[in-house]
Amino acid sequence: MHSERLYALMARVKALVRRGQFERDLEDEVALHLAMKADRLAAGGMNEAEAARAARRGFGNATELRERTRDEWIFAWLESISHDARYGWRTLWRSPGFTITALIALAFGIGANTAIFSIVHAALLRAAPYEAADRLVALIGNVQRQRVERRGASFPDYLDWRAMSRSFDDMAALTSGSFTLSGVGEPERLDGEFVSPQYFSLLGVRPIRGRTFSVQEGRPGTQVRVAVISEGLWKRRFGGDGGIPGRSIRLADGSYQVIGVMPQSFGGISDNAQIWLPFSLSEFATSNADRGTRGLRVLARRKHSVPLATAQAEMSEICRQLEREYPNSNRGRGVEITPLTTVLIGDMRQLLLVLLAAVAFVLLIACANAASLLVARAEARQREIAIRAAIGAGRLRLLRQLTTESCLLAVLGAALGLLFAKAAIVLLVKFSPVTFPSWVQPGINPAVTGFTMALAVGTGLLLGLAPAVHARLARLHDALKQASGRGTSGHLRLRLSLVAVETALALVLLIGAGLMIRTVGRLTAVKPGFDPQRLVTMSIGLHPIAAGTEGQPVTATQILERVRALPGVRAAAITSAPPLSGGSPANFYTAEGQPPVTTQNAPRAYIHWISRDYVHTLGTPLLAGRTFRDGELLEHNHVVMVSENVVKRFWPGQDPIGKRIKRGGPLSRAPW
Repeated sequence: MHSERLYALMARVKALVRRGQFERDLEDEVALHLAMKADRLAAGGMNEAEAARAARRGFGNATELRERTRDEWIFAWLESISHDARYGWRTLWRSPGFTITALIALAFGIGANTAIFSIVHAALLRAAPYEAADRLVALIGNVQRQRVERRGASFPDYLDWRAMSRSFDDMAALTSGSFTLSGVGEPERLDGEFVSPQYFSLLGVRPIRGRTFSVQEGRPGTQVRVAVISEGLWKRRFGGDGGIPGRSIRLADGSYQVIGVMPQSFGGISDNAQIWLPFSLSEFATSNADRGTRGLRVLARRKHSVPLATAQAEMSEICRQLEREYPNSNRGRGVEITPLTTVLIGDMRQLLLVLLAAVAFVLLIACANAASLLVARAEARQREIAIRAAIGAGRLRLLRQLTTESCLLAVLGAALGLLFAKAAIVLLVKFSPVTFPSWVQPGINPAVTGFTMALAVGTGLLLGLAPAVHARLARLHDALKQASGRGTSGHLRLRLSLVAVETALALVLLIGAGLMIRTVGRLTAVKPGFDPQRLVTMSIGLHPIAAGTEGQPVTATQILERVRALPGVRAAAITSAPPLSGGSPANFYTAEGQPPVTTQNAPRAYIHWISRDYVHTLGTPLLAGRTFRDGELLEHNHVVMVSENVVKRFWPGQDPIGKRIKRGGPLSRAPW
């Protein structure tokens, strides 16, 4: 039975592919049967003409027989759709004005949806380019103060998490770093990462040459100086030398041996790393191995059988245990487990989904436009539809014809929309207010094309409803009597309904655009505390290797004087972190006269080290007091400037000049 069905299916496919040959064979077979029957009648005494007529009468309706044979040997439904598509194409071709107008509207709506979906697909639906990315998570340390604040983890916390947890296959630590490469051409500043040995295997990334760090090289206290570099750095600075594994390079603090080269597509979790050093050589694992120094990033891979909620519950219990063992440093400390992809994408998820919803409204407006055109066109074709109904076409047959025409129009609009989307994707990425990770590469791929085609079919079916309802409103005898351009009250109601829907959708988009413009306006109206006009920044790494003309180290003061001497520079200053960069460490401090504090409400401050003209260069107004003098810039001169928030918290209504603060808690021995 199975083989018979397969044979019948193959025969139908063959007849469909070789349609011309099938028609000729059918005609030959009908002619052969007629000739054989006529020969038998002629042999019985009839003349040839009478025998031929009698054979045709006895054979029956040859046309009906051909139709029945075609239904048996080909896909009748596909044949019917093919006829409807050809008829629809001819109809569209005869109305170029309508066709072009509808295609432009649909191409814009479908193309906009395709462009945004391609970004959503690349950023949200496709996994990050790491092994088992769906099970990779970030363990983000936090602390319960006046609110929950994310702080990262300390190195001892990471070691305890790794030893005590059972929900993960493995765990790795990392922190960003900046390195100066010298000895090969001009010195170059490189972005990189300090990583534990498990980092590369956790992400499933393998070197294209050499190896990654061993367990021994990742142990705290080791002084083995090894490095892994990126393929781009290897080719750019070392000419793709095949003997790079084992070669020594010089960084600011000494010589390192290159042991491996990572592929071009890998830039680390920071996405811009060009060099990796063992975490054991980082500041976290050496001088700052206490539990109070936090900011470390921790990654892990969940086991197959462990849900995210179970892993979170286990880590919360571990944090409570550490809080009991180390109350001074771990009170109120917890950990938040977040999928790594969510961490890498950040706030873009909500923005992209909002944009996708917005362009969906654009498509609905385009559909309303096209539906209005189709209703007007259906009204002009009212006599044609009525005549087709009069000669036997049922409602379903008319509905299928109208739906096929609208689907054909939507598919053509989708084809143009793909061209529009291809150009729009480039512009969206280029002028995006957010920076996508390097592995987010939106484009027209099979998944996006499939989405566009599904969108086209859905749009076609939706568009087919309008003329179908219009045709149903028509009464056969009225349509045959009235002129083709005149409509009934039902037709008018339908067109008015489409206009109302289009107006409502446009109003929703308009309100959304107004709210967005208002938000942007408020953001641009926020005063950041400095004048950003004509203000530029640059980041410089200073190390003893950057020697001057006489072999003496270049100092920050020398660089500052040279910058001030440049034409067009009105003022210049040095800071440890530019405004809004978030690059300064947060420190606990004590303010003179403050009330008793707990670990939950102890004041913390982000400290910036600045040169004398910093405030003047930024254009920041002083509310009280003065800026630093030259003699106060030395380390032993303990003077500070504080923000307005510090004054409001500790000395409201008082003159803050002369008040004192110090690092650490109230019992700290740090100088005031």
